[in-house]
Amino acid sequence: MNTILNVRPMSAGSSPWGAVCPRKEEGEPLLPEDQFLAAARSSSRSGAPVQLFPQQGLAEAATVGAMAPGPTTVPVQILIMGPPGSGKGTQGAMLAERYGVPHISTGELLRAEVASGSERGQHIDSIIKDGNMVGSDLMYEMLLERMSQDDCKRGFILDGFPRQFEQVPMFRALRRELGFDEFIVVGLEVPDSETHARLAKRGRADDTPDVISHRLEVYHSETRPVIEYFRSEGEYFGVDGVGTVEEVNQRLQQVIDTPQDLRPR
Repeated sequence: MNTILNVRPMSAGSSPWGAVCPRKEEGEPLLPEDQFLAAARSSSRSGAPVQLFPQQGLAEAATVGAMAPGPTTVPVQILIMGPPGSGKGTQGAMLAERYGVPHISTGELLRAEVASGSERGQHIDSIIKDGNMVGSDLMYEMLLERMSQDDCKRGFILDGFPRQFEQVPMFRALRRELGFDEFIVVGLEVPDSETHARLAKRGRADDTPDVISHRLEVYHSETRPVIEYFRSEGEYFGVDGVGTVEEVNQRLQQVIDTPQDLRPR
């Protein structure tokens, strides 16, 4: 039996997530989405977003998440979320094949850009080697370029952005820029105990109990607020992420295939 977790979103008016709190990076506040778009357009006569780096490497990056044929007839615009070890990558790839849309992983985009040897890729490589996270503005730029390509016209499965609440304004700007009219968030709900078991089973040297616990702490402190925001907006639909790969995939498909006004809340 396909089980869907009934998640009832809070009303936007009563939600503590209704106002997006800016985060300061290098002493400057993160702009709300309207101001962000205006700033991005300000130095471009054509109205295109400001490009911080040369466009080298885009051909290589475009191959990431290549579109597979599928039966979709309406846009499938999906953000997939879940804790470490929940199977987001596996499920995202399966959904992309099922609906004939690209699976866009921010991690794969970054790796492809680094591998291209472009100026931007070298910059990203230096950030990662220094142990830092790639900034939200650069991630926004790369996603806008990738998701503006023709293979995303029928939709996409997005994995990896936003991961932090302070990235929400940029994600909202991205949605408005690209017109995500059919957008929904699907979440893989997996208990912490299951996450511990799955990651420990992988046998990696860094998958120690302490490391796994820390990754979960980061997920609950940084990513759960993003989920609660989407829940408050009525855009988050969680499914039981425990079961076989096929069972979980069927649950996700059931949510996606159900008309918006009939989806369980």
